[in-house]
Amino acid sequence: MPPTDYLHTCAARHRELTEMLTRAPQDVGAIERAVAKARSKRALSYATVQAIVESPNFAAGKSFWAWPPREEIERSLKDKKIDFWNLPKNEKAVAKQLRSVFKTFDAVSVILRFLVPVHYGILSTPVENLLGLLPPPESIDRYLNYLNDLRDIRDKRKFKTAAEADQALWTLQLGVYGGRLNDVEAIKTAHEQDPYLRSIRVKNLSDGLFGKHSKLDVAEALSFHRLEIASQLVALEFERAVRQYAGRADTSEDLSSLIVRSAPVHLRGEWQRCRALRNRAVHGKALDHREVEDLIRSTRQIIDLSQLKHT
Repeated sequence: MPPTDYLHTCAARHRELTEMLTRAPQDVGAIERAVAKARSKRALSYATVQAIVESPNFAAGKSFWAWPPREEIERSLKDKKIDFWNLPKNEKAVAKQLRSVFKTFDAVSVILRFLVPVHYGILSTPVENLLGLLPPPESIDRYLNYLNDLRDIRDKRKFKTAAEADQALWTLQLGVYGGRLNDVEAIKTAHEQDPYLRSIRVKNLSDGLFGKHSKLDVAEALSFHRLEIASQLVALEFERAVRQYAGRADTSEDLSSLIVRSAPVHLRGEWQRCRALRNRAVHGKALDHREVEDLIRSTRQIIDLSQLKHT
């Protein structure tokens, strides 16, 4: 990590940004110190919640999250044993326990950020956008994915806590790219040239796309807006489908020869025509929308035939 890593510069300007937005002095470290002893207890009191949410050092506490009434929180916390000390061990169970009290993982993230800052940050849309995180159907997975990225950034960029990494990313998105901070051109340049953070964003965007849809479905959707990417993606899927049908996963045999040897006779000409489209796409020549549709249709047919052949 360079001695003047831009993310550490962003973290150092977090307080400047929060005080600009709230027009009041802000000191998250003071809150961490105020609730530090609560971590060793296997219980959470309303007094600890109040010390976080109503702290004058955290003006966002009551402004950005909806909190249940005091009576409801106290009733929900009564006799509830919560193991904060061993976090992040069993954190999924602990997070669900806290959600039953505070109703959302967004609110839970605030509590855990101050009780265990080394491992936790506050869920926020600006940071999710920066990291390319697409919320999955289960909100607990959204939270855990967020934390995994924060901890990875914490470790790779040598932050003391995940909370500090979170503050750096929040400042980068809202302060630097949101235009609220001055003298940020060097930070923007460093971020744009950062392959590590770019890899996290691409990984998350890819998971969001390919986690729910097949590559052919993605190629079909992209064909309406990004023909070059759609062409290359379906070209790869076509070759993969042919080799799977032929039972030859390796690429040692030429695709044309493989088609001649293994394709059904009545489909051989069609597959060779698709191979020509595949070659054009692989060599950087985008297919038109109709050609992409044809290649997708033929690839789906090959996949269906392969499933019948190998069952």
